[in-house]
Amino acid sequence: MRASAQLRVGYFARTGRSHSRLEDCILIGNEAVVAPTPRPVTRRLTQPYPLGVAVFDGVGGHLRGHRASAVAACELAEDVRGFERGRATAELPEALQRISALLNDERQQGGARSMGTTVAGILIDDDGATGFNVGDSRVYVTRDRYLCAWSVDDVAVRSHASGAITQCLGAGLEHVDPHIRPLVLDEGSAALICSDGLYRHLSLDEIEGHLSRPEGLLRLFEATEGAADDVSVAFISVSAPSIATAAPAMSPAAADVQSRGVRASEPGTASQANDTPALVSPSAGDEFQTPSSRKARSARLGRLRQLASRARQGDGRR
Repeated sequence: MRASAQLRVGYFARTGRSHSRLEDCILIGNEAVVAPTPRPVTRRLTQPYPLGVAVFDGVGGHLRGHRASAVAACELAEDVRGFERGRATAELPEALQRISALLNDERQQGGARSMGTTVAGILIDDDGATGFNVGDSRVYVTRDRYLCAWSVDDVAVRSHASGAITQCLGAGLEHVDPHIRPLVLDEGSAALICSDGLYRHLSLDEIEGHLSRPEGLLRLFEATEGAADDVSVAFISVSAPSIATAAPAMSPAAADVQSRGVRASEPGTASQANDTPALVSPSAGDEFQTPSSRKARSARLGRLRQLASRARQGDGRR
């Protein structure tokens, strides 16, 4: 990925009907999104590398789950800011282990039975992009305009239907074994990061179908209405650089999760870049546009041939 490439991220978070409070959290650069967004938001990422985009899904009940995901997001944002440029990937495992231990300490001090969070994300540094995950939140990358699962679900073999995970950050685990490996984000490519609430509510074909349409992220947001679980999504796209690359302003910190300069945004506080009409705040009335429109999907027969060809090449798409 060229240093001059332009990164844009669209994201949204919404509370599932079985929850009284959002237990997910989204990390965008150094901003933690800790509350539901009324509609999708898009921003350009113009911060100096390294930077991170991640989704966290808290476990341990409404209050503890919310707290765990917010604390983990804020702590990871601070760690990423302190990573040595060019060595972020090497420093990431220790950071995730530290966050897990921090959540365990807080769980013990508070007397909670369980407090933890899954995480899935992408770390972007001078030498490229690295994907990572712990738990069942996922990272997908685009290949030939289709979404392919990059992450590894930490789920018991027979427990996918119930959603029982084998590891997460915190939850009393002394050691976590994160899945960390490089991924390619070239100009024209994209990646989707999500909590399990998305893929348990919609099939992969349905997710692809919504994202392939104009206003794709808005379509996806609308399709998650009524989902049982919280749904959090971050969609990263890479495009060629433009002449104007003004950075969006950060939102003020939310009092309940403010931590050493890491901002936590509430609905209605995200800013809009002046030179990019596609960027909207959660409260804006403008029509939301995805960063780039994908080509119309091929005919069913053509797709079957493509899938068969990729299967023979060991594509590994789930």
